[in-house]
Amino acid sequence: MADALGKKSTQARELKKKLRQYLNRIEKEHEAKISRLKRSYDELKSLLEAERLINSSLNLREVLEHSMHAVEEVMGVEWGIIFLIDKETGKLIPKVWRGYQKETIKKRLKVDEKESVYRAIREREALIILNKEDLARVKGEKPPGSRLAVPIIFQNQVTGALYLESKRVNFFTPDHLKLLKDLANRIGIALHNACLYEEARKLATIDPLTELYTRQQFDEILKKELGRAKRYQIDVSLVLVDVNNLKYVNDHLGHNKGDYLLKEAARLLKENVRSMDTVARYGGDEMAIVLPNATGKETKVVVERIREAIEEWNRQKKDSELSMSLSIGWTLVDGNMNLSEAVARADQKMYEDKRTGQGSRNL
Repeated sequence: MADALGKKSTQARELKKKLRQYLNRIEKEHEAKISRLKRSYDELKSLLEAERLINSSLNLREVLEHSMHAVEEVMGVEWGIIFLIDKETGKLIPKVWRGYQKETIKKRLKVDEKESVYRAIREREALIILNKEDLARVKGEKPPGSRLAVPIIFQNQVTGALYLESKRVNFFTPDHLKLLKDLANRIGIALHNACLYEEARKLATIDPLTELYTRQQFDEILKKELGRAKRYQIDVSLVLVDVNNLKYVNDHLGHNKGDYLLKEAARLLKENVRSMDTVARYGGDEMAIVLPNATGKETKVVVERIREAIEEWNRQKKDSELSMSLSIGWTLVDGNMNLSEAVARADQKMYEDKRTGQGSRNL
């Protein structure tokens, strides 16, 4: 009887022990699931916040800066670079980075860039270098640590790459890899949208033939400069330029020659104004220049420099059927003049120059 009771007591203890073990295992599994769910939630929250930040602008520079900040926050690293592929050369160009000195970045990554970043681009897959053994396979002297490179792909086209570095060996994990891939996808979309916006903005503000500002954009710039002139009591000059005999060139030598003449005139204007000045294509054969904070004397210097450049161009083209002649009119604009008054006055001076050759030399 005692033996039977002892046996039952032992069985009961073993049953309780197994039950406790089972409950502990269930509790640990439950805690692990909760931990995974929390980690997934935190990752999703971080990605959503990163996506919000990345998509908060359509300016390409701001998108790159926001993307780099998002990578820092989500990945928890202090060293990182975002590369974009140059469409003409196919080379990776570092656009924004953290933790590196600008003057040493190319030297610092010269060997590693070709091994990890370019390899990730070629294979269109993420590459993790985790430990000293992996690093030893990369030629050149490298400090111990971890590196991660992920291509940026949009619509099956590689447009750039993300490169991260940690001084800790085995820092990057498959979770880091997954997160960075997700970020790279979001960054790829944002960069594509920013590039489309830049192209659309350029079409709206830049004349495709001469690569000068359009008249609409120039009018906006001139309005701002007139406002500054009035507010701060500073000088501003407006110059109008007409490419003479363009219709004759188009009719007798062909529109290709006429386009070439316009492009050359635009180039000479841009090369002979100050860095702060704005040049625009104002009409079919007319161009305009606004010179902020320029006195009459300074404006005369710019106009004479343009005339000398035209004369030199004609000397170089003396054996060509083309010659260049510009009529130039300019005026100082005071703070009480509006846009149309300023243009009308410069226009009048330009036509005086067309008739006499002297209109651009006098107010």
